[in-house]
Amino acid sequence: MAQTPDLGLPAVLLAGGRPDDKVAASQGKSVKALAELNGRPIVSYVVEALEGAGVRPIWVATSVAAATDMHAAIADGAQILATAEPNFTDTLLLGLTAVGDVPAVLLCTADLPLLTPEAVTDFVDRARATGAEVVYSAVALDDLKPPYDSAVRVKVKLREGPMSGGNIVLAKPSALRHAIEVVQKAFAGRKSPLALARLFGPMFIVRYMTGTLDIPRLRERGRAILGCGVDVVISHYPEVCFDIDNPEHLDVAQAVLAQRGHAPQ
Repeated sequence: MAQTPDLGLPAVLLAGGRPDDKVAASQGKSVKALAELNGRPIVSYVVEALEGAGVRPIWVATSVAAATDMHAAIADGAQILATAEPNFTDTLLLGLTAVGDVPAVLLCTADLPLLTPEAVTDFVDRARATGAEVVYSAVALDDLKPPYDSAVRVKVKLREGPMSGGNIVLAKPSALRHAIEVVQKAFAGRKSPLALARLFGPMFIVRYMTGTLDIPRLRERGRAILGCGVDVVISHYPEVCFDIDNPEHLDVAQAVLAQRGHAPQ
């Protein structure tokens, strides 16, 4: 029997949201992470990928309304954290409080059903190698072939080539707590390149518009804004940015899972 790896790294899955989310509403669920795919909640696929990579322990931060169903969805695979205000900031802070003062935590949205252990391990190993305290993920558009490209909403043109932002982050919890207001603004503007450029400053708007923005400048400005080392890992695994944003994405994910041999339950 193969031994389960151990990355020595905890994770927090951000599974907040509201019942009026398009995906949640399409199935009458309290949060999107509980929407079913092949008879299983989306969040269960993410927990499975993290467990397969040796990430433990795993916390899932969600709403009070979803807590009971979330327990049933993931059985013993993770610990549930619940908040009455399941927005991004509250679920993030809830998770950071739970992990405590650890060197690093893996943050991941709970709507990545195509995530694989290999994609997680690759990102974590390369993120750790940067030595930065906050490491974001991205995928080059060249690696976003059909059907993964159907979920791409934001294309950021960098000197290194066009990219789409990923949904997993390796970070030092204390660094995020210290810069929570900036982190919140970055999350709110994550689907708008211009919003992110405004956050980074006027010269970044010019560089973004002229196609001269590059990763070294992002590192430098990120350090200035967050007060810590910031970096980005360009993953070759498109599943790190394939999140479920509308009901049609469930159909795409189901087709990919079928190709991988996942039968409906």
